[in-house]
Amino acid sequence: MSHLRQSEVVVKLLQSLISDREIPSHPPQELSKIEGFEILYNALLEFRKAFIGIGNGELTYPIKGKGYLPGVLKGLQATLQHLIWQTKVIASGDFSQRVDFLGEFSQAFNDMTRQLEKTLHESAQSQRALKEAKEHFEAIFNTSPDPTLITRYSDGVIVDINQAFLALTCYTRDEVIGANTLEINFYENHGDRHNWMKELQEQGFSKNREMVFRKKSGEKITALLSAKVITLNGYSHIISVVRDITERKQSEERLKKSEERYRVLAENIRDVIWILDTETMHFVYVSPSVYNLRGYTAEEVMSAPLEAALTPEGAAYVQGVISQRVTGFLSEKETLDRYFMEELEQPCKDGTTVWTEVIANFYRNEENGHVEVRGVTRDISERKLTEKKLQQSEEKYRLLIEHALEAILVIQDGKLKFSNPMAAELSGYSQEELTSIPFAEFIYPEDRELVASYYLRQISGESADFRYQYRMLRKDKSIRWVEMNSVLIEWEGRDATLNFQSDITERKQSEEEIVYLSYHDQLTGLYNRRFYEEELKRLDTARNLPITLIMADVNGLKLTNDAFGHLAGDQLIKGIADILKKECRIDDIVARIGGDEFMLVLPNTDSAEAERIVHRINVSIGNTKINNTILSVSFGWGTKDQDNKDITQIYMQAEDHMYRNKLSESTSMKSETIKLITKTLYEKNEREQHHSERVSEFCKNIGIALGLGSNEVNELKIAGLLHDIGKIGINENILNKPETLNAYEWVEIKRHPEIGYQILRSINEFSRVAEFVLAHHERIDGKGYPRGLINNEIPLQSKILIIADAYDAMTTDKIYQAALSEETAIKELKNNAGKQVDADVARVFVEQVLKKVW
Repeated sequence: MSHLRQSEVVVKLLQSLISDREIPSHPPQELSKIEGFEILYNALLEFRKAFIGIGNGELTYPIKGKGYLPGVLKGLQATLQHLIWQTKVIASGDFSQRVDFLGEFSQAFNDMTRQLEKTLHESAQSQRALKEAKEHFEAIFNTSPDPTLITRYSDGVIVDINQAFLALTCYTRDEVIGANTLEINFYENHGDRHNWMKELQEQGFSKNREMVFRKKSGEKITALLSAKVITLNGYSHIISVVRDITERKQSEERLKKSEERYRVLAENIRDVIWILDTETMHFVYVSPSVYNLRGYTAEEVMSAPLEAALTPEGAAYVQGVISQRVTGFLSEKETLDRYFMEELEQPCKDGTTVWTEVIANFYRNEENGHVEVRGVTRDISERKLTEKKLQQSEEKYRLLIEHALEAILVIQDGKLKFSNPMAAELSGYSQEELTSIPFAEFIYPEDRELVASYYLRQISGESADFRYQYRMLRKDKSIRWVEMNSVLIEWEGRDATLNFQSDITERKQSEEEIVYLSYHDQLTGLYNRRFYEEELKRLDTARNLPITLIMADVNGLKLTNDAFGHLAGDQLIKGIADILKKECRIDDIVARIGGDEFMLVLPNTDSAEAERIVHRINVSIGNTKINNTILSVSFGWGTKDQDNKDITQIYMQAEDHMYRNKLSESTSMKSETIKLITKTLYEKNEREQHHSERVSEFCKNIGIALGLGSNEVNELKIAGLLHDIGKIGINENILNKPETLNAYEWVEIKRHPEIGYQILRSINEFSRVAEFVLAHHERIDGKGYPRGLINNEIPLQSKILIIADAYDAMTTDKIYQAALSEETAIKELKNNAGKQVDADVARVFVEQVLKKVW
């Protein structure tokens, strides 16, 4: 039953006191449930009975007769009507009004009682009725739900309290009646009591003053205290009503702490959290992370209007959106979309701009009534930069750009309620199929629990960054890695999630490749040094003894690179790697630890077994041919057969063993490689073989003519044969080109002395010959190549080689030029003597070798 309805009934009952109508002997059923009302009702019946008894003559009074009852009531009519009005207010008023009128009611009731006592003092029966009426009033006072006490104004002595007060403070009635409130130490802060008394002195009342009190146990409570000064029995008293708000204060404190936690979270999160007042178009809160995003402090952003945080185009767009949303918000449209998400370009303090993703919602501020936009801004510069680069790419990347767009999904109750075309393309299903199948069907079985947990946490209202990755099961049963970013929304009146899904399969594959490459050699696919070192530590245990380390070093790799190019060298390394892997056992570790070095870790393998494995590998190497390269590997091994041996010493033992073998094997292999190189060169250009042989013969004869020793003559002969070995590294098309070479082709041709030098210097026995070959295109005047040496800087052997090479070149037919006659060639030598060729050597060549006149 409402307070208003209760008050109406009570008013009617009180009005019945001044009428002749009969009233029921029991209160209406709708009021009998109200605490204390039945007592009040009985009191009203007793009053009415007393008044009617006087009127009927049943009670002794000096003036007899029924007609006197209206006269008696007429004298009390004003008081009764005031009581009626007060009762109505008590039933319907707020807490502070109840205190005021309870006080007035008490005082008016006391006045009426005294008036009745004066009027009915001759009637013993009336005295009894009045006594019972007082008892009924005390019952009402005691059953009030609010703790109430009455104290003397003069000294604060408690004269009356109700049961609610005793229940609140845990005192007994005997402990407080007659005691001063200071004596029972009821007030926690006596200064607050002093200010409260001062307010009562000045105003006669006090409303809703928050104070701290003590219970009998010493426990502190926080309460609202409302009081009023009243007159009882001719003396001033204070009637006070206490409202316990301890639980509310504790809730407020918990709320304050919770708000502090969220404030700390907002100030430390990487994303920028902000609140915009649409009335002033200024930010009222911006998290400190805005400094990292745009270079402005939070204070600088809040002191500037909204448009300062956006580009002109962005500001116009956002202000239009806000105006539209605020208009709808103020009109309280049920279909208003409070959610806002957009990618915006924002200016930075250093003059640059940053692309951001803004997610926001519209709210009404309950304190000032303004519409606020509360949102989160995230830096998406890298993503936008990637999109921009893709847009600038060639047309062949157009489809890739289109496929990079995100799929958008709305999920509710485990089903898709909405999907865009990209979602269909990504999943392989049509859009109709997507909305007819449970969302779990699109998730790889092992990831379903993960996705479900994120969905349930978000639907339950948990605040977190719901960005996660999982494997999507496409219609064709293929698997794609996707990244899901979700926000909670309302869909058709119920909670749902709005999800942005990106295909990150390629990124995942790259990550897996990075992990793979961190332990594998990129060229061969074998394990790398990092893996070898970690695995060796793991395997270096007693249960794996004996454990053997085999070091393998590829012979002639640099020579192969210099002669045939690095591609040939890579093929050589890969060929060796394939053989090592094929000939080792499944539990053996094969790793490439350097450019031409491999390590084999063989657990539970003794030295004898290791030797058999090396033999098997060498047999396989001998049976393998890779283009024009020669496969040769030097091996060495060491075995740890006791737990107290240091594995590092075993490694050094294997290394020493390998180098001892390499001393003999490498030289032989390089010599064979030189033969292979010259053979390959001659196969590419048959003229080179005849030219080299003639030059070799000329060099030998010039050396003899100059009186050089046999070793030097032999070196000259070899130099003549190998002087153009560097052409193995020159493109065959250039070497055999019938037309005159262009500038680029000449640059390529001029590389061959250096290539020949690098090939020959790798073999000790050819180290001096390498120097002669390097300088065989130098000139006496310093205009030659590759180093521009002058006269005596050029070795004598190189001067001989220059003349022999030049003469044969002039006297031999070429594709693009006919041979010169012997006389013409000699004339050319004489003309270039002291400029291109050494004059003394040229004279000896003409006179003693060619037997011609100089």
